[in-house]
Amino acid sequence: METLLATGKNLARNQQAAIEVPAQIYEWKGAAETRGKAQQVQERNREQFLRAFEGGLAVLGYERDSAGNGKFLLGDWDEEWSYASKD
Repeated sequence: METLLATGKNLARNQQAAIEVPAQIYEWKGAAETRGKAQQVQERNREQFLRAFEGGLAVLGYERDSAGNGKFLLGDWDEEWSYASKD
């Protein structure tokens, strides 16, 4: 709870990895000349997700920074922990 109050982020417990999504990806997808760049990011992220899932990791949360960049937080799923925001 202290982390959430201090930073505005509820840190995922047991986080072991993160997969980043640049804010510009939506812009890149919308323009024919940069659509390939968006596709590269999505393919890279797909491979990272597949490796993480094969390794037994789960998505524990998602964060977005002030610039709009996103980050999927991955780690071991803990049935005893609540991943919901503690507002």
